[in-house]
Amino acid sequence: LTRLYEKDIPKEQRDTALAAKLASAGDEAWHRGAAELAIAKYKEAFARDPLPETALKLGELYFQREETGEARSWFDRHRKDAPNSHANAYIEQVMPAK
Repeated sequence: LTRLYEKDIPKEQRDTALAAKLASAGDEAWHRGAAELAIAKYKEAFARDPLPETALKLGELYFQREETGEARSWFDRHRKDAPNSHANAYIEQVMPAK
């Protein structure tokens, strides 16, 4: 079973417009404190357009929920896709490499 954070979505199968709407809905849910809904929306968005920013948001939500295995996997995907991200220093601080 391939986990969503392990998948690479071919460019021709991506739906950037729908992914952006879903990510926006995830942002709204997160700001309302609805973490479960935010996670669901971000995962839907990632499945349609796997952006590093979405992986980062999922990593942070799982980190806040103390689900460190999931958090690490999403943070790792963010670092893989955005090796020069400014967030990488934060990730290393809160979740040092094994």
